[in-house]
Amino acid sequence: MTNLYRLFLLLISFIIPAASTNAQSYVKSNTAIIPGNRQELFDTIEVANLQTPNLNGDYGLDSVTLSLNYDFTEDLVISLIAPDGTVVQLANNLGGEGDNFENTCFTMHVRDLVNYFYPPFMGKMRPESWLGNVNNGQIGTGNWILDILNTTTTENSGILVKWGLHFNSTPAPPPLLTSSTLPILMVNTHNNVIPYITKEEVTGTMGIIDNAPSLNHLNDPFNGYNGQISIKVRGSSSAYFPQHSYTVTTKKPSGSSLDTTLLGMPDGSKWVLYGAWNDKSLIRNILTYQLSNEMGDYAPRTRLCELVLNGDYAGIYVLMEKIKRGENRVDVEKLSSNTVSGPDLTGGYIFQVDRGNGVNDSWYSQYAPCEGSDRRIAFVYEYPDEDDINTAQKNYIASYVDSFESALLNVSLYDTINGYRKYIDLPSFMDQSLLQELGHNVDGYRLSSFLHKHKNQKLKGGPIWDFNLAYGNADYYDGSAVNTYAWDFPCPSGDYNLPPFWWKRFTTDSIYIQELKCRYTNFRQTFFAIEHIDFVMDSLKSILQIPQSRHFTRWPILGIYLWPNVFIGNSWTEEMDYLNTWLKNRISWMDSQLYDSICLTKLNNSVVLHQKNEKINIYPNPTSGIIKIETSGEPFRYVQIYNSIGILVYDQSVHSNLFTLDLREIVGPSGIYSVIVTTSGGTIAKKIIFLSR
Repeated sequence: MTNLYRLFLLLISFIIPAASTNAQSYVKSNTAIIPGNRQELFDTIEVANLQTPNLNGDYGLDSVTLSLNYDFTEDLVISLIAPDGTVVQLANNLGGEGDNFENTCFTMHVRDLVNYFYPPFMGKMRPESWLGNVNNGQIGTGNWILDILNTTTTENSGILVKWGLHFNSTPAPPPLLTSSTLPILMVNTHNNVIPYITKEEVTGTMGIIDNAPSLNHLNDPFNGYNGQISIKVRGSSSAYFPQHSYTVTTKKPSGSSLDTTLLGMPDGSKWVLYGAWNDKSLIRNILTYQLSNEMGDYAPRTRLCELVLNGDYAGIYVLMEKIKRGENRVDVEKLSSNTVSGPDLTGGYIFQVDRGNGVNDSWYSQYAPCEGSDRRIAFVYEYPDEDDINTAQKNYIASYVDSFESALLNVSLYDTINGYRKYIDLPSFMDQSLLQELGHNVDGYRLSSFLHKHKNQKLKGGPIWDFNLAYGNADYYDGSAVNTYAWDFPCPSGDYNLPPFWWKRFTTDSIYIQELKCRYTNFRQTFFAIEHIDFVMDSLKSILQIPQSRHFTRWPILGIYLWPNVFIGNSWTEEMDYLNTWLKNRISWMDSQLYDSICLTKLNNSVVLHQKNEKINIYPNPTSGIIKIETSGEPFRYVQIYNSIGILVYDQSVHSNLFTLDLREIVGPSGIYSVIVTTSGGTIAKKIIFLSR
């Protein structure tokens, strides 16, 4: 290309009229330099003489075309700024080490997202933001700006060759969200992109609109929260999904963390905005966490919502508690950085089996996951975290876990004095295992597998976390199978992340297996009952019925494969039906393996149907202590309480219509207890959840 011709291209901007009278295109060809070293290029097209002055669903922006030359396109953040200031993110840090955008057409008339493509980016694709956000009624004439931010810290530069704006009567649909039956969360980072590769934290504001049970409108005042936040992308492989998940920290104006309630959840400052993405049912995590909480084992509380990020509708999200230490979360004791000895050194701790990212964030087990494996199990510090935990605390918790592992491997499984039961709270471990097995979680036991320890107490399993690939949603490691155990994970294996040997070793203990069977059998009467699971799923289905349509318009992923889907439903209803059918088949198989009617003998000998004219109330349920038992019929004669494995823990003669009990003086750890009430009209059994504090 001659220098004279380059100068010609640099100086001209011209309008290319379309053949159709209802289409107008504005294309600018030049050789503007894309500077390096974190600098920006702002290139302007002036739009004039539009056939329809206001941009909307009848006439508006249809597409944006782009050609540029740049090595390593992952450096670039490319945005379109409309005359009214609306910003549309076209492509943010995509493409890795690849080169160039070549006649790229960003349009909403295709399903494929730009995130699916590799450089050179060619053909038609959806931008990262909803292009129709600019068709919001604004006057379309004026300056339109292409903003290219080069995030590299080097001098690497490129050339913007050509870009264009194309308007017609079949434009990109206007903004999707105007009102919702779900709470609306509006996050504003002042159009600063939240990095998904470096996962740097970005400051901003968040407002929550929650008018339940009334409808929420986008222009309603914020009434759930209105304040400062910081936000960053979270996850490992999920950080690269088009719908990112985020960690959000609520902040005071000074910048320090702010404990506050969000959507009715207890005070806290650390929150997660979870985008389900490859869980197209949208509910796998919600279902699991609810079951865990009903079982008496804390799991993060969740609230469904819809997110608007910098003016762009981002779909359905789950606002949930981040696993942190606190009275309303994992209530282990607070450890001082000065604590180096004595009883205070024994708790509290929270850590997880997961990928270790460095020498300071984790420690490693002394024991292989199985015979013949050279893999190492990493225990990642959660509380205190790697920045706060001191050497004495590291040594204590590592030594405690090592003692447990040594006892499990080297001491008789049936030694109740010096064996593994000396070190762990077995019911909490069983609950974690039953939930992992219920979902046949391919990540179960080996990733995001949390444990915690109170002062002067045994190590506990949980909280449960991360079930998006459970319930038949993974096409590897037999993830869709209903007739195998997740604890039988292949080992040795080429996978770097393997389960600790514990879970397989537990199953060689006949007493453990019998206790596990009894725990499962009793859960099948309550939380694992098909009727209960159907009720939970139907409730979530009702809540999501309207918003899901908008979500899957924003993210057109129904009917296509997303890693690692087994089932590919053409509708959200099909995805929900698959989940429900898979779960019922899974429970049927687990019944064949773990259901033991002997565990119910003591209950079945005394349980009869409710009398039609008699009502028994036990409240509050769940409870952390006091319960009241009330009848509208004949006075009580006897009250009995059994634990989850059928052992009688309370037996008392009573002659009253109202009876008060303090469970803290009667029962043991948190869990499900069966309350058996006998009157002259018969015997009635009810389940109650006791949450120990």
